[in-house]
Amino acid sequence: MKSSSKPKVSILMNCFNGEQYLKDSLESILNQTYQDWQLIFFDNVSTDDSLEIFNQYKDSRFKYYLAESHSSLAIARNRAIQKIDSEWIAILDTDDIWNEDKLLRQFSLLEEAASSSQDLIFTNCFIKKDNQFIESRIKFRKEKILEDLLEFKLSIPWPSVMFKKSLYEKVGGFNKNYPNFHDLLFLISCSRFTDFGYLEEKLVTCRYHSKNISLIKKKEGDYYPEILNIFNKELIMSKSAKRGLDQVYARQVIDLLILGKYKSFFNFFFPIKLKQLFSIARGIYFIFLNKFS
Repeated sequence: MKSSSKPKVSILMNCFNGEQYLKDSLESILNQTYQDWQLIFFDNVSTDDSLEIFNQYKDSRFKYYLAESHSSLAIARNRAIQKIDSEWIAILDTDDIWNEDKLLRQFSLLEEAASSSQDLIFTNCFIKKDNQFIESRIKFRKEKILEDLLEFKLSIPWPSVMFKKSLYEKVGGFNKNYPNFHDLLFLISCSRFTDFGYLEEKLVTCRYHSKNISLIKKKEGDYYPEILNIFNKELIMSKSAKRGLDQVYARQVIDLLILGKYKSFFNFFFPIKLKQLFSIARGIYFIFLNKFS
């Protein structure tokens, strides 16, 4: 008989040479006031002292797995989640920190909103950059999640995210074909199937440093046209969501022209098909309609 003692939530930590901040991240897990968890620590073939740091902790809830070979983070996350049988999955990277009440507050929100479908929950955060703490400002519009994610108006702190494993399975996991923005693809795909729960409390600290800042800049620039094309091609969206995407296309065209980024404009515009031209035209119409109505 299968044991019923599996933890309510599995904390997923993918590690590749994360020794610099790893101890702080692990300590923030141990300090959680909510205790029904296990840690799935998936080592993506680190070559630093990450394993030695992990082995300093003797808590039986700390589970270590070593990848057979190094892979992209999207693939590594999918492999790690295969080890999970908990109902919920929470994400924490090796350079971020949780407030001690992070999990407790998220499960409390679930109890308060028991009648609604919230299979993904996230919180506000502090940003730590160059040893300075910056308050994050998140504008959460429940009815405009898709549009706001696509336009980078809604930036969801990844270490604050907790979601049901069944939701992960519905969306097909993390898309390994787009390793540089698999997390954004995942969040937008999730928005098709569930409401998002949000806590305004700042319950995580996200470290911004040279490695992840460069990736953020790429997401907001080089990959933007590709992201739009993926969603237009792959996502099955409602009429209102398609209208939002039309406006995203239109704003991207307008912004590139205003900023004088003509090379990016032609790279974005050249592969566009007739159907997408109509989409941009509709988007421009709705932008002006919303502005002057």
